Amino acid sequence: MVLPSMTDSTNGASSNLPVRTSELFNAPDADVVFHSSDNVQFRLHKKNLECTTGAFPPAETPTSPDEIVQLIESASTLEIMFQFIYPRPTPDLCKMDFQPLMLLAEAAEKYAVFALISSCRYSLKSFLNAYPVQILKFAARHDYNEIVEELAPILLDIPLSELPDSLPSHIYKQWSIYRERWMMALVHAVRAPQHKCGQWSNILPDILSSISSVNLSQLRSLRYVDLIFEEYETPYARHPHSNRLPKCCFRDLHEWKAKIMNEVAAIPPFMLP
Repeated sequence: MVLPSMTDSTNGASSNLPVRTSELFNAPDADVVFHSSDNVQFRLHKKNLECTTGAFPPAETPTSPDEIVQLIESASTLEIMFQFIYPRPTPDLCKMDFQPLMLLAEAAEKYAVFALISSCRYSLKSFLNAYPVQILKFAARHDYNEIVEELAPILLDIPLSELPDSLPSHIYKQWSIYRERWMMALVHAVRAPQHKCGQWSNILPDILSSISSVNLSQLRSLRYVDLIFEEYETPYARHPHSNRLPKCCFRDLHEWKAKIMNEVAAIPPFMLP
């Protein structure tokens, strides 16, 4: 029973470690033994593997009594994973650091440990803002569509040229359309009203500079365009020229801001078919 494996963080360090047996998984009536990359053995029951996973051979598969199955994951990864194949309380994955959690999630997918897959998927969401690119690659590879959809607005500022190797073509297409809509909203945002009032020229350069600072590397900032206009659009605003603006300028400022905000609000959320 030899299974394809991914690389765990402890690989290459196992040859000098003594062989030991897991304290949690040392069943005297075990009918299968797994050996981790760092020389820890897990004595398990094939029936539990058959009932809770999709990548191990059926329990009826004949094996030699002394057969040991070599896995390349570390003992720390396997010990958590195997707790999800028995009817027992499972570890709280929300307390895990990101890199161990990613190794566990990869192992869960490879060995199709169904309960663990769901737990990893939930726990990864707490790291979306901290490790968005790594999670995007994983989520796209394993069809975690809901996570990909949550990552789209977070990764809106990532250039498309950095995404083709991470995303399959159907996701890349939708991602391109989504980002194009935001780029067009930015193009339209810097089109100021054709206002002829003399006071308008005192504030227009500053507003355009503030909006333009959003630029193509900060598209998400368009969501907060109301804060840009807040400095100018009331008589008590912070901009030095605000108190001298006539009503016509305030009217056009408000309409300009509303137009930008409406266009941003009209951008559909990123959705996969």
